[in-house]
Amino acid sequence: MKKDYERMRSGRESLVTIIYRPLAESIVKVLVKTRVTPNQITTLGIFISIIAGFLFALGEWKYLIAGAVLTQVVLISDMVDGKVARYKKLGTAFGEWYDGIANKIFKYILFLGATIGAYRVSGEPLMLIVGAVATFNMTMIAFIISMKPFFNFSKGHTDLPRIKGLEIPYGLLTLVGLSVFALFNIMSLYLWFFAIFGTFGWIKQIHNNYKLGKK
Repeated sequence: MKKDYERMRSGRESLVTIIYRPLAESIVKVLVKTRVTPNQITTLGIFISIIAGFLFALGEWKYLIAGAVLTQVVLISDMVDGKVARYKKLGTAFGEWYDGIANKIFKYILFLGATIGAYRVSGEPLMLIVGAVATFNMTMIAFIISMKPFFNFSKGHTDLPRIKGLEIPYGLLTLVGLSVFALFNIMSLYLWFFAIFGTFGWIKQIHNNYKLGKK
């Protein structure tokens, strides 16, 4: 049992695993006793993200709060599926691919919902443009990160911020940030934030890769 527990906790350590680990592991301990598969958990996360995105699109504060809560459920499910796969030894190449695709689906659905909601509340067409720019920045950042393993100069280097040596994953910054701004009913501000600073983010990544590639 101890070895099984250690296997469940194995994987890349980051700030997100520290924060959500207690709840995620409690859920995993229940799920490993069932016939639930990692891919089913991933699929459930997609459906929950659709509901969260729909709530964000409604724009009203009470719906934003509900959407923020469901976004956290999505984040936890993204941790749980991998832990269940390791514990049950059900990890497959398809499962890893599916999990990666699901991560992107989560973000696109939630950003789309946030954009529609911000537009509905403000009535400003500009928010559609801001949301589109924010989504583009999210795509660029994710694309650059996903391409790094294919280049030798990326070995041992990461652009992810750290707190006491622990990485803050890109997904954490995106989903938690979205939830926090939703709770304070300032979703449009989050889109502006991501539209502006997200642009600097992927430009900085390209610049860093350029410098590393010259060494």
